[in-house]
Amino acid sequence: MRRVFRSLSVLTMLATGCTIMATYQAEQAKWQGLADQATAHFGVGAVTVVLKGNRTTGEYRRLERTLDLGTANSVAGMEWLLAHELGHHIRGHVNAYLEQEMEANATAVRVLQVWGRSEEEAVRLAGNILLSVKKNGSTLTGKGHDWCAEFTDLRARYPQYTPRDPAKVNATCPGAGWTTKRPA
Repeated sequence: MRRVFRSLSVLTMLATGCTIMATYQAEQAKWQGLADQATAHFGVGAVTVVLKGNRTTGEYRRLERTLDLGTANSVAGMEWLLAHELGHHIRGHVNAYLEQEMEANATAVRVLQVWGRSEEEAVRLAGNILLSVKKNGSTLTGKGHDWCAEFTDLRARYPQYTPRDPAKVNATCPGAGWTTKRPA
């Protein structure tokens, strides 16, 4: 009886492991497929997407042509993160400077459009992510990011999409000069 129970336990563990591996492979294929679609659209070389569990951050490593994608995000958060890191790849960035982060955000808007979002949806998603990271904190402080500056830059690039809640924006990024009026 013990031998049968042990055999069933081993089979259950193997089946669970296979299920977990199949789920990981399906997720990997999904995100790699999106990356391949974007790189083909923009005419740049392929990049390998590596899923990183228990992380909310991403990283593009140019020399390895690899992009780490934190999976501890919502699906929309992962889409934006992948689009942003692809922005670095598409633009050929090497270092993490604020200007390059801003360019990657703008390129991410275009990547999100390749994946089927409207320009307005893409801009709002990017803006909401930047504000959320500013509000909730980030482990990336000091690596080229200034969330409020990036949000303000995105707004300047797409002035037609005014914030739905300017008070919320001003509370998160005080002094950003946000109003319901479009900039001149």
